[in-house]
Amino acid sequence: MNLVKRVTIHFMKFIDRIAHTRMYDFAMKLFIRIQFAIYFLRDGFRLKFEKDTVEVIKNKRKIIIAPKHLIYLVDLKNVFNYYFDSLVSDKLDHFEVLNFSKHKLHIYKKSNLSFYFTSLPEDEWEIGEYSHKYKPKRGDVIFDIGSYCGYSVYMFSKMVGPAGKVYAFEPDPENYRCLLGNVDLHNLKNVISIKKGIWSKIAKLKFFKEGNLGSSLKKMGYRSGNTETVVVDVTSLESAFKRLKLTHLDFIKMDIEGAEIEAIMGSLDFIKNHHLNFAISCHHRNYRMTQTKLEPIFEKIGYKTKVKKIKYQNFSSYLLYAYK
Repeated sequence: MNLVKRVTIHFMKFIDRIAHTRMYDFAMKLFIRIQFAIYFLRDGFRLKFEKDTVEVIKNKRKIIIAPKHLIYLVDLKNVFNYYFDSLVSDKLDHFEVLNFSKHKLHIYKKSNLSFYFTSLPEDEWEIGEYSHKYKPKRGDVIFDIGSYCGYSVYMFSKMVGPAGKVYAFEPDPENYRCLLGNVDLHNLKNVISIKKGIWSKIAKLKFFKEGNLGSSLKKMGYRSGNTETVVVDVTSLESAFKRLKLTHLDFIKMDIEGAEIEAIMGSLDFIKNHHLNFAISCHHRNYRMTQTKLEPIFEKIGYKTKVKKIKYQNFSSYLLYAYK
């Protein structure tokens, strides 16, 4: 048995003894830091834990995140170089630095477009995947559900033009503030920002206010011990359509961290009676990807479906397209 395993076993025995004591939280945080440090070190990374930041360092490059976003550390390691290839970095003390620890303006190298982000920026390639099956056109009406800070909103806005409309739904207060900033920055006159989530019905639900890509309803499961919980407004697809007094809806992009099942199930008759085009980012729920449940649901009400597996760096993601 190697040294790391032996240390881990002894530490976990110690954790069992101090469970439910004041030492427990401190010990677990220390354990997580040690485990992360070992995992990163073997691939040439260093981690530096400060009071308000965590630094991920390799060679002369450094990414900074907030401690509440530790859950993203492994992903950061996998896409470390991608972020530096995609974004303009700052120069600080002989380091190239990308600071994702706070609300900040970032510039994409390829397009030279600037966007505010609460933390991790959205990937430029994602917009092409969302419009893989149905490409929004001039005059279309779009629901961008789970808009985050608005990169996809900007792209959809340009696709539909002045005659079209993009309704951007984002319940996370921090992300929503960023979304408004980007809509204003780019003067997107055809975008309506809505501080709500989409669910099976109109309600108020507890929400992990993460201020990042993975902000989600508490019903979707545990996120992070440092994540603040707030109550947000949610509505259904059908209710939103009626409240906005729309005559047509052409495309729905959905990235809502697992709540896509309830969002679809809560408006089945509405979906069945309209010709809608969906691009849904799928997530894990109860050890299964959500497309395994959504595909037969869509097909039962007359929709065709296609699942696309997107291999990216060291992980894969899945998009479900549904259309008539």
